[in-house]
Amino acid sequence: MIITGITVAELTDVVAKLNAESYNGNIVIERVEAMSATGTRINAKLGTGSSYLHGSRTSWSGRHGKYLCWHGFRDVFRACFAVNPDARIKTGKTIYKGSEHFEETYISTGNQNVGSLFSPAYMPELCVGHCNGDWE
Repeated sequence: MIITGITVAELTDVVAKLNAESYNGNIVIERVEAMSATGTRINAKLGTGSSYLHGSRTSWSGRHGKYLCWHGFRDVFRACFAVNPDARIKTGKTIYKGSEHFEETYISTGNQNVGSLFSPAYMPELCVGHCNGDWE
């Protein structure tokens, strides 16, 4: 994902705070790099330390992996927007143009089938841990 409007240090702080409050250290920054001279445009990849702890998700077929769940991304994005409400976040599914736009549109990404035609699956339902099935 590409985040415009926060720095690497701010993303690191956001993840550390979420880990301390809710995720027991399971959210990891797999890769992060500054893409601009000011450092306020970054390319990052998030995941989890354990595929069986809160914050992880399974694939649509049920296989566990170190993938950050839909709710984990939601929480990271909200925390990024708390740092800068005008930040922009580009993911593989959409572009969020500030905090207000994010809150208006993020739920729609949960409505996209990530499974197959015969075995549909939706991101909010693939979580491992206590957020399983929560769409808000």
